[in-house]
Amino acid sequence: MRHGWAEPGLRTTRTREALAAACAAGLIPAQDAATLDDGWVLATRVRNAVMLVRGRAGDTFPSGGRELAAVGRYLGYDAGHVGDMLDDYRRITRRARAVVEERFYGA
Repeated sequence: MRHGWAEPGLRTTRTREALAAACAAGLIPAQDAATLDDGWVLATRVRNAVMLVRGRAGDTFPSGGRELAAVGRYLGYDAGHVGDMLDDYRRITRRARAVVEERFYGA
């Protein structure tokens, strides 16, 4: 919001486009933009997978093994690799959270 008046590319509701515009304008380093983009893509894929598996919207992983395995399959993980999926999710989202903390809150 702070830079939207000067950067027309930021005046969008499309997160990935706004990230690319912020990077192109030099407001965020390319590595940080890539980290945030990775996190956004993963969160979107998880949300879509949960919707398909449960039949309703949800922003958290299922707790049941069968549903969790189905989400994993949707995300491209082989049977028996739910732990890898969760580890990858945690790693990617922690990195994105660290960028948000630094860029938006100065932490």
